[in-house]
Amino acid sequence: MTRAITTEIETARGKQLTKRIVETLPKEDFERQAYLNCGRMSYVFLHSPPDHVGYMENETLRMGFARYLGQACPVIAPLVGRYFGQRGQQLDKYGRNLAAAGIT
Repeated sequence: MTRAITTEIETARGKQLTKRIVETLPKEDFERQAYLNCGRMSYVFLHSPPDHVGYMENETLRMGFARYLGQACPVIAPLVGRYFGQRGQQLDKYGRNLAAAGIT
């Protein structure tokens, strides 16, 4: 009985939180995207192939958790604001525009 009540309460709270996030954060907000994708694709990094010893590299783990939590990439942080590519774009704090940069 207690489990069913707890499940019902947590489900209602989750729906309220989702509604608040969707209504207040713009679609392009990285934290909104991370929250809405939580449980779908954001945990895929945990299935990344390990190194030769059987562990995931530190940088992969750090970047994965930052993405999972919708936070800025800690590996990219020292480079934020620098220009890259032929069009001279500035690197954003999430590293999204670098990852999606065209070759030409």
